Amino acid sequence: MKNGDAKRIAAGRAAHFDKDSTCYSLHLGGGYLWAIDSQNNLDVYAKCFWTRQDGQNAKLDSGDRGKFADVGKAIKAPAGGRISCDCCVAA
Repeated sequence: MKNGDAKRIAAGRAAHFDKDSTCYSLHLGGGYLWAIDSQNNLDVYAKCFWTRQDGQNAKLDSGDRGKFADVGKAIKAPAGGRISCDCCVAA
């Protein structure tokens, strides 16, 4: 804590700020369904999620300055597949 922080907190005047930040995101995905034979299918897919949030400078009501760094880029790329079977036999 800096000098005076404890006094401000004790007096009920904790520092605060109100800022907005831009957030970007993108989602791409694709898949394919292969017929293995007349009863079995293979379903595969892949997705990509990209996000970024900008940082900014802020002046607190206490007079202090703070810098909020960019959150940076987050990339997630899940992929998967499943086999489905039409196993019901008609009587």
